[in-house]
Amino acid sequence: MKNIVTLLVTLLLVSVTLAACAVPAQSPVGTTGETATPTELAPEIATPTIEAGSNLAGTLWTLDSYRNSEGKLVNVLPDTKTTLEFKEDKVGGNAGCNTYFASYKIDGNGLTIGVAGATRMLCRTPQNVMGQEKAYLTALHNAASYRMKGSKLDILNGDGETLLRFSALEPAPLTGTTWQLTGYNNGMGGFASVLRGTEITALFDAKGRLSGKAGCNNYSASYEINGEALSISAAVATRMACLRPDGIMKQERAYLSMLQSVAAYRIKGDSLELLDASGTRLALYTAQARTGTVSPLPSHAKGNS
Repeated sequence: MKNIVTLLVTLLLVSVTLAACAVPAQSPVGTTGETATPTELAPEIATPTIEAGSNLAGTLWTLDSYRNSEGKLVNVLPDTKTTLEFKEDKVGGNAGCNTYFASYKIDGNGLTIGVAGATRMLCRTPQNVMGQEKAYLTALHNAASYRMKGSKLDILNGDGETLLRFSALEPAPLTGTTWQLTGYNNGMGGFASVLRGTEITALFDAKGRLSGKAGCNNYSASYEINGEALSISAAVATRMACLRPDGIMKQERAYLSMLQSVAAYRIKGDSLELLDASGTRLALYTAQARTGTVSPLPSHAKGNS
């Protein structure tokens, strides 16, 4: 009897062990058997920041058309330039008259832009430039997404309608381009606009020579480039004296003196900046047509013209 009980206990333990080790059967694919559906965890989506060198960042965009107050997509006014540039923590550019800046956020193709801050200049020409600027800044704030195709950028509203259409502005070459000065370091701690009615230009040729107009006189200098490093020698110039507008000769002296402090340059689209050794901006130019060259100064340039 004792042997029978021992046998039954042994069989019972074996059965329990086998039951515990058994793998439940799974319904084959395509059957109606009930199976557990795996739950996929949604990836964590971080708000992307635009990396320098990406297509959107590192590019200067120029406005081609915008949606006006009547809801129509129209071309920008002739002789105006509106630009857009995305940086790491802000967006900004020229709105046609004033410069502006704003915060922004990107989520995939979603784009939101904060209310823009801007300078407060009033431009009277061309006609309606201020109306265009207002419509542009309003459209920026109404942005909901963006779309890129090649060198084109569209900013869309929440209904998927194009508010703003831009083209990528390719960098102008340093050499062979006539650069027109728009602002300069006046040597007194300020960055001044060029006097109305005066023209200052710079033309870098391929042989290390810089020439141009200084407002009253023509000038010439030599230059050297190493990567983005740029050095310019003391300029020589003709010696005319101009009386109008007031301050033209003072502006010319400040400009020519400033050139010797240049240590680097930077080009964005059709804008050229000259910088000193500390990275302070010394001069800002806009590219003009790539035509001809300024005539070389004669050997007696230091004498009276």
